[in-house]
Amino acid sequence: MDNRFRASFLSIFDNSFKLTFIVSLVILTNLAIITKKVNEFNLNININVAIILFLCLFLVILFIYYFISWQIKRYEINEKSIVMYKNIFVRDRKEILINNIANICISENVFERIFKLKRIRIFEYAKDKMFCDFEVVVCDKIYCKYILELLKRNNITYSKKFKFSEVLKHSFLSIPISSIVVIVNFILLVFNMINDGSFAKEIMYDFLGLMVTLIGFVFPVIYNTSKNVIKYFNYKISKDDTKIYISYGLFTHKEYIIFTNKIKGIIVDVSLLSKIFRCYKLNIINAGIGDKKSEIAMLFPICNLKKSRKIFNKIFPDYNLKIDKKRQPYETLVVISAKIMILMLILVIPAIYLNIQIAMYISFFLLVLIILIYLIKRIMITDKHISIINGIFVKRIRVIKYNQIENLEIKQGIISKRFKLYKVYLSITADIKNRTLSTGYITQQDLTHLLELVL
Repeated sequence: MDNRFRASFLSIFDNSFKLTFIVSLVILTNLAIITKKVNEFNLNININVAIILFLCLFLVILFIYYFISWQIKRYEINEKSIVMYKNIFVRDRKEILINNIANICISENVFERIFKLKRIRIFEYAKDKMFCDFEVVVCDKIYCKYILELLKRNNITYSKKFKFSEVLKHSFLSIPISSIVVIVNFILLVFNMINDGSFAKEIMYDFLGLMVTLIGFVFPVIYNTSKNVIKYFNYKISKDDTKIYISYGLFTHKEYIIFTNKIKGIIVDVSLLSKIFRCYKLNIINAGIGDKKSEIAMLFPICNLKKSRKIFNKIFPDYNLKIDKKRQPYETLVVISAKIMILMLILVIPAIYLNIQIAMYISFFLLVLIILIYLIKRIMITDKHISIINGIFVKRIRVIKYNQIENLEIKQGIISKRFKLYKVYLSITADIKNRTLSTGYITQQDLTHLLELVL
């Protein structure tokens, strides 16, 4: 008839088994709670048999659901759009314009790789992209016939494959602060045990207890490092005239095709470890990217400052990663202090009647908070883009082009109005988690300059 196609029949099994596996993990990790509740209600049932029967029933229901979904859906790709048809009682048609596509993800888990399937997910250029706009699992034949043309590479201008050592470095520098605190505490514990001579006794009399403690402290680091190494194994990035291609993964292989004209900005993340080793992590702002934990936001693995700039300038020659710190005006301290004083009156005065020492601690904390709020926000306004910098020890820098700003809101309070200070809130389509970005307090001169560039 025409060029319409179906999803692969094997996608029914893929989706059903995948969701059943997730539910199985949830049940197993909460097995103790389930057992306790069953015993509380004095239910005379075999928990193991009940769980197996439940999972079998769940699998059957999923299989029926995905079979019906497979039966009623058809797909079509033409020069201008991607169309999904549903035929139940009423014919339903969903159309995605190719010009509105922000990015495409092609993934293959272990099951899909064995049976030569590909899962295609497409995100449109719009807000609230927690879920993709189009998803289908197809065989290699359908992929090559209908979809490959949509992803055709044209005039590759840059290509880079990252070594295993570079991915390992990224994985190490991605260890969260909570794990670092745990490891530091463990090192201090061992150091104190060595100093007081109890370390040798611990090994001699309770070696098993020491090993359990050691594994408990070291495991978070091993887990976070190995998880990222497996996830980003064989990381590659390339660019042509209109798209960026990112591929990675050991067990689950993923490839992202990101349209450069739909990228709304750049995010530079500097974690505590990255700051120590003078490295950057570069993320992009794009529909769907980063909105879910499983979706990539990273442009390439964490690299040192020099290498990051070199790769970044190859991919985005029209951006500039030079970050000149420009703090909020000193008058901002007065505005922040006035707000904190209200909090101080609410908390400190009642605390004085209870305990003068507690009142002093609260006062000291609030004074430190004034300085932190002042230091935590910085901006840089250049001719091409605005950079909004948040954080002191852990930093996040958002670099936004003026032509990507959808709207802005200017606010002034009673005190900030007296000092001619303004707070500007910027909104851009497809921002990560769709948050409005605040510039912090800026002067009237900076506001005038910003409005000229935006408008």
